[in-house]
Amino acid sequence: MSPAKIPVELAVYSSAPAFDDTRWRDFPRAVEHVARLSEDVGMTGMLIYTDHAQPDPWALAQFVITKTRSLSPLVALQPGCMHPHSAAKMIASAAYLYGRRIDLNLVAGGFKAELESLGDQTPHDQRYERLVEYTVATFGRLDFVVNNACSYLDNGRQSTREEWLVTLNTNLVSGARLVDLARPHLAEQRGAVVNMSSISAHAAQSGRWTYPVSKAGILHLTRLQALDYARDRIRVNALVAGWTVSDPIDGLSGGDREKADRVAAEFHLLGRLGRGAEVADGVLFLCSDHASFVTGGELRVDGGYLAMGPEQSGAAIAKLTGGQATVL
Repeated sequence: MSPAKIPVELAVYSSAPAFDDTRWRDFPRAVEHVARLSEDVGMTGMLIYTDHAQPDPWALAQFVITKTRSLSPLVALQPGCMHPHSAAKMIASAAYLYGRRIDLNLVAGGFKAELESLGDQTPHDQRYERLVEYTVATFGRLDFVVNNACSYLDNGRQSTREEWLVTLNTNLVSGARLVDLARPHLAEQRGAVVNMSSISAHAAQSGRWTYPVSKAGILHLTRLQALDYARDRIRVNALVAGWTVSDPIDGLSGGDREKADRVAAEFHLLGRLGRGAEVADGVLFLCSDHASFVTGGELRVDGGYLAMGPEQSGAAIAKLTGGQATVL
């Protein structure tokens, strides 16, 4: 069996607006605006969410197709809500009727309250089994796993036992379980795993305990997985990300990207936030044949954050000498 091969190229997707019943009349117009804007700036497609408070994602995907020239809807799909044959038929129908591709974003579960309202009490590990089975049934193979599930629930030293367990279960344990369930299929393709870690794994950060501990655990989990899965020719690596443009950063900065870049400049040698595409490029590299002899390691996509010591990028000695930046 030859190693898995993928083209090293990047596809960038936007996100469809979330449905809000207080402005339902404006929702179609908002989706059309985002879709056309995404296409105009060269994005590959647009993510369409799935949960029980949102319109049907397949209907919305069809709406997006009719309002754009080439944009590919990325439909979020819960395996428990649709048989693989039905999903494949929807994709084939769109290709036949519109000449358009639909991409899938398979999710393991959903909001607990929503699942319980439907009487779905499926244990979490069984959801992972369903996800693996669904992926293989839909695509015929499984080449890579990227573990990026994340909880930011962190109250520092005041974090409760329940909060600790939520963070560790989401950030650390979920990736360990999913990869082991996917192992037979990854072994068939000599596949690869990328575990998403963070600069927080390496640095003490005031007021944060659960999140940094979970990200540090991911680094050691990566080494353990690399050791035990090497016999199956499965490579496992971690990607350590710095501050990156994301919903959490936008929320903390009030959506002010320039402000976020200015603040990040103090802590990153490259003087700005990372971009999602830059992190994705790192993931693609670790999954590709270019990294065929790389396993058990970590790739830092952090803009120089971890290379910067306590003195940061300033001239600390000059503060002692009054201007001279050398001890000689």
